[in-house]
Amino acid sequence: MKAKKKAWIVIIVLAVIGFCVGFYFGYKGEKDKQEQTNTQTRTQEKEIRAQGEMKDGELVDYTKNNMLELGKYKGRTVTVTPTETEVYQAILLEAEDWKKKVADGERVEKGDWISLDYEGYVDDQPSDDLSESGAVIQVGAGNLFNAAFERGLMGLKLGETYNLNVTFAEDDADPDVAGKTITFSVEVNAKFNDAYAKKMSRNKYPNVKAYYTYAKAKEEKENREGIGDTVWEDLLKECNVKKYPAGSRKQAYKDQKRSYQVFAKVSGQSYEEFIGALGQTDEDIQSSADDQVKARMTAKTIAIKEGLTLSDADYERFLLAFLEPEEEEDKTLKAMEKRYIEEQSCYPRDDMLIELVKEYLGKNSKMK
Repeated sequence: MKAKKKAWIVIIVLAVIGFCVGFYFGYKGEKDKQEQTNTQTRTQEKEIRAQGEMKDGELVDYTKNNMLELGKYKGRTVTVTPTETEVYQAILLEAEDWKKKVADGERVEKGDWISLDYEGYVDDQPSDDLSESGAVIQVGAGNLFNAAFERGLMGLKLGETYNLNVTFAEDDADPDVAGKTITFSVEVNAKFNDAYAKKMSRNKYPNVKAYYTYAKAKEEKENREGIGDTVWEDLLKECNVKKYPAGSRKQAYKDQKRSYQVFAKVSGQSYEEFIGALGQTDEDIQSSADDQVKARMTAKTIAIKEGLTLSDADYERFLLAFLEPEEEEDKTLKAMEKRYIEEQSCYPRDDMLIELVKEYLGKNSKMK
């Protein structure tokens, strides 16, 4: 009996052990699957955390862990034909350097194309609706909101600030200015006319119309060549960072602040004085740093999705485009990288990867 009892006890124990073992391994199998998934997630997050400010040149698809919402980056349509205003903006930017070289070229005359900044004051308060920077008009063509304002521009000297008092009609469409005399602070930056066209082209283009045709073709060519940059800028506006890689924002801010501190020291100012003179705040610098991180995240993600690789040849090609040539320059890749880090950025491979992605985007976009 004792032997049978022992046998039954052994059987029961073995059964219990078998059940427990089966349960354990069944549970363990499910647990292992979950743990494997968790481990993969933790590994990816650990890799990103380990990068801190993100490892320069390392590719990560940030959409896979829901850290980045990526906008449409292929098959975008870009307008490359410049508008009339854009063409004259480019011409007037160039004309600023010629105002001392053209006879009677320093004062505004009727028919001139001009670039100006103006700020209107309503009840002694600046008005955004009556202010513009870099406005482009042809004087006397009736393009401005007030004929008296336009007449007041004639005779003004380029580069000097004037106050113009302009009275608006009683029935003006804007009730805030109707019947009021508004003071405008005005500065004309540059002008362009036939005399400028001849001088700036060394008599190749005799008048505004001929020079405009040349300038428009030049702008369109530049727009076509820079299509990748245009697509990139538009794309970044559509991308949304849901979570920044650990330490990346802080490091990018430190890098930016360090650059400002160097410039401040050179100019004999404190950091606070220097950024204040630039109209910048700490918040602006952090925002700029965030934009840099977003750009790097976006480029890394697209590179993985499209199988893009930054070869040594591409790396060297892009670096050369950024670096100013120096006499007896050491043109080895290592030397150029060192110079880039010293002069421009701590992330040369990420920066050049961005250039590679821009190039790819340009090739995969449509022009109109």
